[in-house]
Amino acid sequence: MHFPRIRLIVVLDVVCGCAVVFFGILVTSRLLSPGVAPEPPPVSNSTKIELPPETTLSLQRIPLAGSKTAPIVVLEISDFSCPWCQKYARETFPKVMTSFISKGLVRYGFILLPNPERSMARSLASVAMCADKIGRFWEMHDLFFGTMIGSERDLNSVLVKTDFDLKSIEICRGGTGLDGDFAYQTALAKKVGFHGTPSFVLGTPKGADEMTATSVAVGALSIGSFSRMVSDFRPR
Repeated sequence: MHFPRIRLIVVLDVVCGCAVVFFGILVTSRLLSPGVAPEPPPVSNSTKIELPPETTLSLQRIPLAGSKTAPIVVLEISDFSCPWCQKYARETFPKVMTSFISKGLVRYGFILLPNPERSMARSLASVAMCADKIGRFWEMHDLFFGTMIGSERDLNSVLVKTDFDLKSIEICRGGTGLDGDFAYQTALAKKVGFHGTPSFVLGTPKGADEMTATSVAVGALSIGSFSRMVSDFRPR
């Protein structure tokens, strides 16, 4: 009388086992997909990666905030559709702006690296870059990270409530200039060995339009981690 129950248990074990194997294969193939870097988890203590000596990066064609005379330069490699980037932008960046950028301690740059697997990533990045061309990138930065935007309709609904010239933005988005901007920023990320979003390149200014990069911190930094990263920094 107990045989049917035993067979049922065996069948369930086999089914569950197959499901686990299939899930493992699916996750592995996802992580190894070409062209898509895995996103680092949010961390309190970031992973630090040292860069080769004399790694020079240009600061042209990227949004910048802060004084040109700041002794430290930080470049954030980010994506408006990345949840960990959003976490950092909401919880940490306002404090970074107040405590480091506004006080002239850090010059801060933003490298846009939209994930091609997320439908709205490129659209959001394009609008933000168009805003940068009229000196209003950081307004769009705060708007996009502070709002859930999952479609072009959501994007339009958000933009019509602002005082941005929407016609100019559409003309900018439809042009070819942004392709060069994105290619330029992608090249910067590759030069420091892109490790996922968000990442933070740390270094010193080299003239008005360049920096000497020394290390990369990977992960959604807390304000404590960002403060330690800056305070522990020693120029080469």
